[in-house]
Amino acid sequence: MKKFMSYSKELVQLEELKHYISLVDDFEIKDLDDWVVKNYALTNSISGVIKNSLVDELQFDANLVTRQQIIKVLNDKPKNELHKIVHKGYKSKIRRALTNG
Repeated sequence: MKKFMSYSKELVQLEELKHYISLVDDFEIKDLDDWVVKNYALTNSISGVIKNSLVDELQFDANLVTRQQIIKVLNDKPKNELHKIVHKGYKSKIRRALTNG
């Protein structure tokens, strides 16, 4: 359950969420890496990105997008603000998974 926060902290968090939503909504896809970043932002899941690639019939070098390609993009040095947020979230998620077990 979410912990209770003060009104001012909630306002700050609300502004951060609005900014994140606008980043995702306005994100311009120029290449496969951008597509992966946006789809990971939408799903927060590697399997979700793979499912979206099947729906979009997305291919890279005549092959379907692979888990390894997605992980590589998520681990690469961020090249824009959304990639930076997604990269940080992915790293945090992996650390939690390793810590919990």
